[in-house]
Amino acid sequence: MGVSVEPWSPPPSWRAEFERQATSEMFERATRYARTRVRMIQRIGGTVDPLYARELVLDAVGDTFDGVRRWNPEERPLLDHVIATVCSRSGHDGAIAALREASRGDPLLGMLLDAVEDGKTTRDEVMACTGWSARTYDDARRHLLHIAETLPAALRETITPLLERGATP
Repeated sequence: MGVSVEPWSPPPSWRAEFERQATSEMFERATRYARTRVRMIQRIGGTVDPLYARELVLDAVGDTFDGVRRWNPEERPLLDHVIATVCSRSGHDGAIAALREASRGDPLLGMLLDAVEDGKTTRDEVMACTGWSARTYDDARRHLLHIAETLPAALRETITPLLERGATP
């Protein structure tokens, strides 16, 4: 089951604006912001690679250039777009860290979170990844959704859609 994606080739004016705004100062400012997000994840209890902040920024810029994350230079500056992308991606990681902290000691929930982090969000994907029965998956997912309800609203709003995609058919 492959995903077909049309190759994206930015217009010359878009590329010129991207190159004009993708300065070392923009990278530095975005990385400073990303470091605040890293500290948030660490406060929640997550462990983070020392290069994670820089990786978030480089991935956001690369995905923007490749068209994975759409940017309209007429709507907002590249820095704002990169920061929004970093916020989105680190928010997901923060929610996972909070769930790991809240479910510490439960090996099934740890396995479910591992699968979600690996991009396995449907019931079938998680069951194939973990070797679980449908009942084990449903029980673990229900328990994790219950724990998610105890999280602050911003974290809960980030993780609940991932877990909802794996809902029982």
